[in-house]
Amino acid sequence: MDSNTVFVTDDVRALGIDPVGCHIRNLDVQAETDALDAEINEINQLTGDASEVVESDVVDGSRELFRRLGRPDQEPAGEQLVKLIEARGFNRNNNVVDAYNIVGARSGAIMGMHDAGDISAPITIRRAEGGETMLPIFHEEPETATQGDLLWESDEDILALLGPVSRDADAFKVTESTDEVLLIVPGNPSMSEADGRALCRETFTLIKRTCPDAEMEFLHVQRDVTTGSRVTTPADD
Repeated sequence: MDSNTVFVTDDVRALGIDPVGCHIRNLDVQAETDALDAEINEINQLTGDASEVVESDVVDGSRELFRRLGRPDQEPAGEQLVKLIEARGFNRNNNVVDAYNIVGARSGAIMGMHDAGDISAPITIRRAEGGETMLPIFHEEPETATQGDLLWESDEDILALLGPVSRDADAFKVTESTDEVLLIVPGNPSMSEADGRALCRETFTLIKRTCPDAEMEFLHVQRDVTTGSRVTTPADD
């Protein structure tokens, strides 16, 4: 990923959110590791009773974000994760995804993690025009955005959609061949920019435990983009 910029359109800012993002490089994705056992065991204490997280200000703020998006019945991804762990326990994946899910479960926040290997253009966080499609992770069929839904994209490739689903795109999921990721925290009306940055740092700290060569940098967020603007990679001369 060559770009370190996130463009946030003015209609997204009008939702009362302060998105942040970071880029984490030099990853060694491992299917099995015991380095995060203590944190996973702690998260598994949510099994049977996750009320403290589900009733937190962060989760309530995510519900408010969906109300402002016109989808009051949609369950935000962070809440979905916590309730899934409450019902079934923590589902291990790999060291990088596990670190991400640990932070998501602790906080209940909406976050997106994407393989950054094929992302070279700036990221744009915008309201959907309507009709955009994305195959969500863990889904077999694409979902179509309605006008006003929230999404982030790079060069018109949608990375995540908050609308008919609250999911990341399957095309950019983290696998054992991933060596760099993009982490986006869209925030909600109850979260500050500092809160989002803290979630990025917390995720990186856990990743660093199993990827000692990993490096992180925050993305530059430009918050004065006019609604309807589309940011793409310039054509080569």
